[in-house]
Amino acid sequence: DLNGRLRADPARWQHAHVIPPTRSFDDEFVVDLGGVTVQLSHLPGHTPDCAVAWIPEWGALLAGDTVETPLPVVNDGLMVRRWAEQLRAWEVRPGLERVIPSHGRIGGAEVIRESAEYLERLLSGEPVGPNGTEDPFYARTHTENLRHMTG
Repeated sequence: DLNGRLRADPARWQHAHVIPPTRSFDDEFVVDLGGVTVQLSHLPGHTPDCAVAWIPEWGALLAGDTVETPLPVVNDGLMVRRWAEQLRAWEVRPGLERVIPSHGRIGGAEVIRESAEYLERLLSGEPVGPNGTEDPFYARTHTENLRHMTG
């Protein structure tokens, strides 16, 4: 949080301020940008307040932290079932051409599918590896994900 960052490095963060939202939404919020529509949809994932932004005119899904390659970060095992189910619904979205996650490669529906499959394997309790990654961050993330599923 900002207070922790201020304590750790006051010079760097002294001019930072938290600006509260002027609008919020529970499930969906549509913004007309004049010829381009942005549909914000709640999709709990990495955190309970995650959202995705769908731009139908471009066939693009800005997936934020709900999709990540090589594997998503799980902070709460209780959200994983709903997260995976909602990813599966987005995977078959008519008009979906491009998925842009906050972390990982840009692709199509296969990027969503990979995250959903990983989450479903965590749910099933079947042995699941860290999706072939040798990256130390994702190896640690996978270990933490397993811990969050059982703890």
